[in-house]
Amino acid sequence: MGEAKTPQTFRAACADFVEIGSQRLASVPKSPAKDARGDLDKKIRMLMAEQGCVSEGMRISALGPLMHARHGTRISTFPERTWWAYLAARPELYTLDPRGPEARVQLRPGKVGEAA
Repeated sequence: MGEAKTPQTFRAACADFVEIGSQRLASVPKSPAKDARGDLDKKIRMLMAEQGCVSEGMRISALGPLMHARHGTRISTFPERTWWAYLAARPELYTLDPRGPEARVQLRPGKVGEAA
């Protein structure tokens, strides 16, 4: 919760933000900007490089917790709402293995971070 003067950066860091006004509470809708997606793709690339998963890929089930721990990223704040949907919507950037607990994501060489 916060006042109308609350900075946008703080609002963006919240899972939900409620603006407190003079007489009523108004929910402030938020949706990541297009630039946030390009930034997210760069963070994914860096995380996979740190983990040594660039060539063989990373389990999608491991990606979410690591992105949240390192960058505070909650995929539920993006329109796709799941990592699978987010990655699948970007076939020019990522290759996905079949669904399931062992599903993996691989980076397409030279693509992640260039488009967004």
